[in-house]
Amino acid sequence: MTEEKRSNRRHIASCFTTWSMGTVLSVLFPNYVVASAGIPEAGLVLYGSVTVEGQPARVGEDVAVIARVDGVPNPVGSYHMGDNPGATGVCAGGADCYELRIKVESLEPGGTQSDDAALIGQTVKIYIQQDGGPEEYVAEVVANRAAIMELNLNLCHHTQPDYDCDGDVDLTDFTTFADCNAGPDQPPAPTLPGVATADCLSAFDDDSDGDVDMLDLQPLQAAFTGP
Repeated sequence: MTEEKRSNRRHIASCFTTWSMGTVLSVLFPNYVVASAGIPEAGLVLYGSVTVEGQPARVGEDVAVIARVDGVPNPVGSYHMGDNPGATGVCAGGADCYELRIKVESLEPGGTQSDDAALIGQTVKIYIQQDGGPEEYVAEVVANRAAIMELNLNLCHHTQPDYDCDGDVDLTDFTTFADCNAGPDQPPAPTLPGVATADCLSAFDDDSDGDVDMLDLQPLQAAFTGP
C-alpha cells in the first residue's frame, strides 16, 4: 500500500472519530433521519395547599399531586404529601403543603419529546390521588421554563349547594353559581379557573334538567349560611 493511500485512510478514520454518530449515519445513509431528544430546560415549580372535600391534606397522609400532559405516557411531575418540604421555603418546617416540580424541555426541529416531560407552552393537567385510588383532575397550567407559581388545589365533588365543600353556603358559592348560570336549556359554560361544566351541574342543577338557571337559585338561597 502506498503512503498516499495510508494517509487517506488515516484521514477518513480521523473524520469518523470526530463526527457524531448522527453525522456518520447521514453520510453513509443519506435518507436516514436522526431524531434528537428534548433539550432540558429549568423546570416549573408549583406549590400550595391541598384541600380534599373541605379538609386540608396533611403531611404524612396518602395524598399525591400528579402532573400529566395529554399524549405523554408518564407523569411529568409528582409529589406525595411530605416528600420534600422546604425547597422553596414555602413548605419549610414540614408545613402542610405540596411542592411539585414539573420537568420541562424544548425541541429542535425534528426532535422527539421525552416520555416524562412537558414542552414549553403545553397544557399540564394536575390531578390528586388519594390512598392509591384514581387520579382526579383539579387544575391545569401552561408549562414554562424557570417559573415558580403558587396554586392551591381543591378536590371537591361539589355536593349541592356547597360548591367548594367547606361546610357552608356563602358568597363564594353564589359567585360560582353566577358563573355556571347559562339560562334554561343551555349547558353551563363556566369561566372561573378550575370550574367545569360537570361541576356546575353536580353542585347547582337542583331540578336535574341539565342546565343551571334561576329555577336552581331558590335552593341555594334557602341554604345560605354565610362563611
